[in-house]
Amino acid sequence: TQDVNLEPRCKTESMIHLNLSPLLNTLQVIAESWIDSLGYLLNKSAKKNLFNFRDELTQLSKKLKQSPDTVNDLKSVLSTISDIRYMSVDMEIRITDIQESYRTLAIYKAEVGEDEKELVAIIDQTWSDLYTESRQVDHSLKDVKKSFAVITKEKVEEFRQNVSIFAESFNLHGPGAVGEDLDKGLSIMDKYEEDLAKIVAEWEELTNAEKLLDLPVTVCPEVTRIQKDMSGLRQAYNVYEAQKEAKARWSETLWVDLDIQMLQDNIEGFIKSLRQLPKDVRALPVAFFLDASMNEFRESLALLQDLKHEALRDRHWEELMERTGTSFEINPASFTLENMLAMELHKYANVISDIVTSAIKELNIETQ
Repeated sequence: TQDVNLEPRCKTESMIHLNLSPLLNTLQVIAESWIDSLGYLLNKSAKKNLFNFRDELTQLSKKLKQSPDTVNDLKSVLSTISDIRYMSVDMEIRITDIQESYRTLAIYKAEVGEDEKELVAIIDQTWSDLYTESRQVDHSLKDVKKSFAVITKEKVEEFRQNVSIFAESFNLHGPGAVGEDLDKGLSIMDKYEEDLAKIVAEWEELTNAEKLLDLPVTVCPEVTRIQKDMSGLRQAYNVYEAQKEAKARWSETLWVDLDIQMLQDNIEGFIKSLRQLPKDVRALPVAFFLDASMNEFRESLALLQDLKHEALRDRHWEELMERTGTSFEINPASFTLENMLAMELHKYANVISDIVTSAIKELNIETQ
């Protein structure tokens, strides 16, 4: 607006007399309108930042003044001291930004509340006082920190013992130590994951306490190893659980409706999923037994295909039951894949081959 006021109100150009007052007045009104609008927006933003900053300082001051009667109280105070120490640079930048915003508002004579002016005037000193207070509180807590350091060390020792007990249980009885009994492993997987999560949470809590008390941070490679193993086991058991659920659905299929190719495609997909897992996961015993189990199922599909041969008669099924020591009812309305899977066909490949071969020969003789 100052530049507008410096412009001449009248001007003569080539015998033409120009009255610029209306134009300049309009420009001045527009400029002042823009200044008011931008000033309002800047003040709105600056005010929000100012009072947020004040509230943060108030909260920090309140936390700093609490009495460290318990471990958690001490952690809160020490954490506040640590926060104040590490946010120093950020706070200085924010103070400068707020002060610069209000300096700009003052230059353009924007309307600012008295409470804002008073707060801006002391904000720098308020932060400085809080920072100094945090240093003083930290110094005054030396004896308290020593006593709580002793307690924390005792908790760390107790934690190490608990980790040792959990590690022994995990190694000997955990979901990775069940051999071929993957159903058992799957059933205890959640419990071991929950217990590990509690241990990790406690470890993190102790580590934070050690940092605040200036103690050496506890290193626990056993927990890290178990975390890695547990992650691998979860990946392997996810494949196991998926194929188990699929087998349960397939088991309900009637023998007469059985689609061997569909089963072949699906089991190949599960085998591929397992083999796409990271190398260290595939090296786990659970992955080894799962791979063996799925391969046995895949091999049994060829035997299922043989048993669906049209040459087989009731007498051949009876011979199969006799030679395998199994028993089931051969009723097309109720005979399902579950009956066949229960036989563990891969164990009787030679028996099935003999019976099917004989049945085919008999059929050839009958048709001649």
